[in-house]
Amino acid sequence: MKKALFILITAFLSFNLSAQDYQELDWDNLLPENISFDDPFKDLSRSQLLDLKEIAYLINKKKASPEDFPEEHQEKLQQKEQSLKEQGIDAHFFLSKREEIKEKRQQFAEAVVEELNHEQVKIPGFLLPLNFSGLEVTEFLLVPWVGACIHTPPPNKNQIIYIKFDKGYEVTSRFESVWITGEMTTQSVSKELYLVDGKSEIFTGYSIHANQILSYVK
Repeated sequence: MKKALFILITAFLSFNLSAQDYQELDWDNLLPENISFDDPFKDLSRSQLLDLKEIAYLINKKKASPEDFPEEHQEKLQQKEQSLKEQGIDAHFFLSKREEIKEKRQQFAEAVVEELNHEQVKIPGFLLPLNFSGLEVTEFLLVPWVGACIHTPPPNKNQIIYIKFDKGYEVTSRFESVWITGEMTTQSVSKELYLVDGKSEIFTGYSIHANQILSYVK
């Protein structure tokens, strides 16, 4: 009896120590803080963004051929600019920021937290199968929400994790919710995801060689 109790206590302590070895993450932890930036476009409505797009088109058309720029186009350009101005939006300021913000968005989308490289982690997410061994999935993408990568555009690279699980995990449905534990690397991976209407190349910012997968209920 004492021996059995000793084994039980030892196993319990071993489990607790093992559990403490993993850094529990949420998806915000995968976003680097040192490259955060203010995006002036994020607060604009869809109609305002469309107006800016049309203004940019008309300005480029005018620059390309000023002598052939129709009067009705000039009037439309002025109307669009005035409409945005009345809403407190300087169209020329926003257009001057396009390339800068585009570059910062790209950096933000691809940057990873290098401190997580080779860390033992635990993170929940939704499983999107890539490769099966029989009925068990051995490779998959882990994404933060249901439908990610199926509908365009996919999440940023740093919001997709490539998972390899040698033992295989039996899935019951696409986008099954799971807990993943294992060693994370900041290794970018490109994978082809096969969809109903074709295939899509998906880029991930992180990889995990999983040693355990558990069902997750939020």
